[in-house]
Amino acid sequence: MMSDSSFDSSSSSEDEMDPSENVNTAEDNVNRRVGHIGVAYEGGALVWAGYAEVPPFLEGHEYWPPGDVWHFSFYHNVWRKLTTKGDTPNRCSGAGGCILEDTLFIVAGFHQVFRTYNRDSSESSDDDDQPPRYPRIEISNRIWSLNLRSLVWKKLTPGGIPPLACDKTSLWPYQDKVFLFGGFGTPHTQQSHGAVSRKFQFVEDEPFPGISRRGWSNQLVYYNSEKNRWVWPNFSGTPPSPRAAHSAAIISDKVYIFGGRHSENRLNDLHCLDLVSMTWTSLLLPSDSPPVGRSWQSLTPIYTGKPPGGLLLYGGFDKNMTALSDCWRMDFANEELSWVRQKQFEDGARLWHTAVPINQSTVIIVGGLTNNIQAPEYVTKHHAEKVLFLRVAPPSLLSLSLEFISNHQTLFKQHFRELPFNLRSILEIRASGGA
Repeated sequence: MMSDSSFDSSSSSEDEMDPSENVNTAEDNVNRRVGHIGVAYEGGALVWAGYAEVPPFLEGHEYWPPGDVWHFSFYHNVWRKLTTKGDTPNRCSGAGGCILEDTLFIVAGFHQVFRTYNRDSSESSDDDDQPPRYPRIEISNRIWSLNLRSLVWKKLTPGGIPPLACDKTSLWPYQDKVFLFGGFGTPHTQQSHGAVSRKFQFVEDEPFPGISRRGWSNQLVYYNSEKNRWVWPNFSGTPPSPRAAHSAAIISDKVYIFGGRHSENRLNDLHCLDLVSMTWTSLLLPSDSPPVGRSWQSLTPIYTGKPPGGLLLYGGFDKNMTALSDCWRMDFANEELSWVRQKQFEDGARLWHTAVPINQSTVIIVGGLTNNIQAPEYVTKHHAEKVLFLRVAPPSLLSLSLEFISNHQTLFKQHFRELPFNLRSILEIRASGGA
């Protein structure tokens, strides 16, 4: 496990590239990223971090500034950059993110850390005045919080046994807790996790020259925000197998885990964890039935008009190294669980994107790549060029009215001043070009 000293608290450096320098619009900023966080907040969405692919001749990635958070307002139909301060996390990708009330929590991920080395040795130094400084990518098990009212970050130091350092994990909120499941990262030791090692499995990846030992886990651990402590809960039933790049969606008191990668396998199984009884149930086991096994997909809770709700699955990456564009729906009110294809929502391949339910009628798909993420360096990786708006249920009358008036501004603009202040403000922002 990594110690606290392995992280540099500075979030910026003259050595770092800023991908926002190469984009022109707000939508470019939110779409030209992979491995980012996307969560619902206040009738819209928050997007944070991730990286941008660079042209093949440059090699490597450009990590997005972690001090910037992008917010999309559904009613105003505009993206706005929020600038944060405080103990800003390192630039990263593959972290987990979720919101408890007005606080965004960020856990784990691949972090770009600038380390200082002595001139005469390879040993690291804590002296920030001593050059040179080199960027490294380190797998994290750290946790940060962002107060969404004050926009101030805080690096947390919880008690208890932390999760394994990993990326491509999943995070979800429940009551006053932040749950984490799975991920790909470094193995545990008897010293670091001996007391809880029996509660999870770790499957080591085949060794690769020059790369430290890593593998997949099915760890289940939560952060108790009231007690500032990591907790490894007891559970019953059979948990999902170790995996990473899977997806999770919470509906009421249940969380659903779909797919992901385990070794060379990409899975299409579906599991449920009852967060009241802490019982795992396998709903659909791995099979040859569609949707095909995948990783880096999105799984979103959707409103169906009935209490059990449903799920929407979009895109991902299959065993044939293909970026997927298919979309599937599951309705838990049906007696027999099955995935039903939703071709009307399919608007291009996406992998390692985010999907955010911004209200009962609309899910947005943000960012991701549209071709093979594991292609050789000389192959250009293509970012998504637009945000997808999937209308999964009938919209509200207010939404329909705003959309109609915005599309016919010449007919209605002269009447804006007759509207209540809030509605007039919304329509003026939409008409100003921010829409």
